[in-house]
Amino acid sequence: MLAEEREVSILFDDSSGVAHVFSASVPFTNRLLKLTGEKDFVIEKQTDSALMCHFPKKWVKIRKPKQLSDETLQKLSERMKQIHKGK
Repeated sequence: MLAEEREVSILFDDSSGVAHVFSASVPFTNRLLKLTGEKDFVIEKQTDSALMCHFPKKWVKIRKPKQLSDETLQKLSERMKQIHKGK
C-alpha cells in the first residue's frame, strides 16, 4: 500500500455523540485496537489493511506535542546514557 493510501479519517458532527473512524494506517489502527473491549468501542469492519470503528466523540482529543526545554532534554539524555551503560 502506498503512503498516500495509508490514511486516517475521523468523522463526527454536532447531531450525534459518536465518532466514526476509518484507518488504513498500521500504527493508528494498532492504537485503536488497544481499545477493544472498552465499553462503547465498536469495530464495524476489519481487514488486513484497514479498520472501521466508532466510539464516543468525547474520546477524540487534539493536543499539541510537548515542548521540552534544552535542560530537560539534557537530563533525559544523561538518564538514558546511564541506563544503557548498565546493560
